[in-house]
Amino acid sequence: MLKGTALYEMYSLVGYWYKTLSKKTENQVITKYCFGSDSKQYFILYDPIEVDPSKPLIVYYHGGGWLFGNPELFAKKAAIFNKLGYQIIIPCYRKIPRYTYTDMREDLNLTLSKIQALNKEGILNFDKIILGGTSAGGTLASLIYYQKEYLAAYGFKQEDFSGLFLTAPPLDLTKMTSSPVLYFFAGRRSSKKFRDASPLNWLKDAKPIKTLCIHGTKDGLVNYEASESFFNDFENIHPTFLKKIKLAEYGHIESASWAHTNNFLRDEILNFIKSCH
Repeated sequence: MLKGTALYEMYSLVGYWYKTLSKKTENQVITKYCFGSDSKQYFILYDPIEVDPSKPLIVYYHGGGWLFGNPELFAKKAAIFNKLGYQIIIPCYRKIPRYTYTDMREDLNLTLSKIQALNKEGILNFDKIILGGTSAGGTLASLIYYQKEYLAAYGFKQEDFSGLFLTAPPLDLTKMTSSPVLYFFAGRRSSKKFRDASPLNWLKDAKPIKTLCIHGTKDGLVNYEASESFFNDFENIHPTFLKKIKLAEYGHIESASWAHTNNFLRDEILNFIKSCH
C-alpha cells in the first residue's frame, strides 16, 4: 500500500486506535463541563490525583478532520500528562458538515469563557496555558492563540500562553488539497471565511510563542506543505521560538504514535512542555 495516500492512512488508523484504546488509564479524575446547549459543546477536564499548581494547564484539541472524534477517546493521551501532575482539558466542538469554521470559532470562544470561569472558581489552578492539537485540532489550537482579538474579549491575552505543540497541523489552508472536508470547514478558497480559518493569515501581528511542530513528509491527509509554509514564515519573524521535527517518510498516523508508544516523539513533546513552565 502506497505511503503518502489517504488509503494508507485509513489502514494505519486501525492499528493506531487498537494500540491507543487498549492502554489502561490510572490515577485520573474525569469531569465533563458543558459550555453550550449543543451535545458537542463541552470539554473533559482530566485531573491527576494530585495537581501540581506550579505547572501550566494544557488545553489539547483532538483531530478527526473537523468531522470525527470526541474527548473521551483521548483519555489515554491525557493520562500521559496527568502522571506528571498536569491538568489537561480536551474540548469537543461542533463539526462538519452541519457546522463550519464560524461555529467552531464560537466554540473556541465559549471554551475560553468556561476556562476563565472555572479558574476563578478554583476548579482550575493555573497561571499559564499550553495549547496543543493534532491534525484538524492543530488548526483550532493555533487559532485560539493567533486570533488575539477573541482572547481579549474573554479575559485573556497572548502572554497568558506559554507554548504551542502541534502534530501534523493544517496551518496554511491554501496548501491543502481541495476536498469536501476542507470546503465544509472553510468554504470557498476566495472567501473571507477561508482566509480567517487559516492560521497563517494571523501570524504577522502576533506575539511570538514557543512552538513545537511534528509533521511527516509522507502525510496522506494533511500535506506537509500545509505546516511548512507557516513555519517558514514563522522562522523569518521569530527564529528562536520554533522547533520543527520533520519526519522523513512518516505518514499522518505515524506522527501521532506518541499517544500509544513511549518513543522519541513523546520525549520531544514532554521535554517541550517542561521547557514552557
